[in-house]
This record gives sequence, C-alpha cells and structure tokens, in this order.
Amino acid sequence: ADEDLPRLLDANNYEIAGLKVKNKQLLFEKREQDDKLRRQHQEIVSLKEQQKKLNTLISNKKLGEREKLEMDLTTARVTIAHQENKIQDLTKAVEIYKKTADREVRSNQIQLKKSQNNLRDFTGCVQ
Repeated sequence: ADEDLPRLLDANNYEIAGLKVKNKQLLFEKREQDDKLRRQHQEIVSLKEQQKKLNTLISNKKLGEREKLEMDLTTARVTIAHQENKIQDLTKAVEIYKKTADREVRSNQIQLKKSQNNLRDFTGCVQ
C-alpha cells in the first residue's frame, strides 16, 4: 500500500491538472455564452422598444394627417428656399443698379459743373 502511494499521488495530480484545464475551458465557454445571452437580451429589448413605437404609430388615427402635414412642411421649406434665392438675386441686382446709378449721378454732377463753368465763362465773356 505504501509503495502504491507515489503512483496514486501522480495519478491524482494528473487528474487534478486535467480537471483544471477542463474547468478553465468551461469557464471560457460560460463567458462566451453569457456574452451571447447579454447581446440577445439587448436585441430583444431593442426590438420590443421598436415594436412599441410601431404599435403607437399604428394606433395613431391621425397618421395620414401627419403625413400630409409633413409633405406640406417639405413643400413650404422648398418654397422658402426658392424665395431666399430670389431675394439674394434681387439684392444683387439692386446693388448693381445702385452702383450704376451712383456712377451716373457722379457723371451728371461732373457734367453739371462743366456746364456751369462754361456758362460762367460765357457770361463773363458776354459782359
């Protein structure tokens, strides 16, 4: 019996080492299963929230009215964008017209001064 003791201890140590490896593998698989379960749970929660939103939309009797209002809003936004573009174009045209008018006024003022000088010179010669 004493002579079998070293062999029994070796066999026991070998079995313990095998059980440790198996335990490690089982823990790894358990973590993987826990992660998978957690992801599936999150997906279920997400799908339930999505289903709740869709059920709310389905039960909303004014869905058609809301769609019409959204279309009207989109149309209004497009119209506003076109009007803003027109305003920008008209503002540019007014600025160009103003610059042209300012040039004409300056030109007319210069012409008027020349005419006044000519008239003064002419009246000075006549007297």
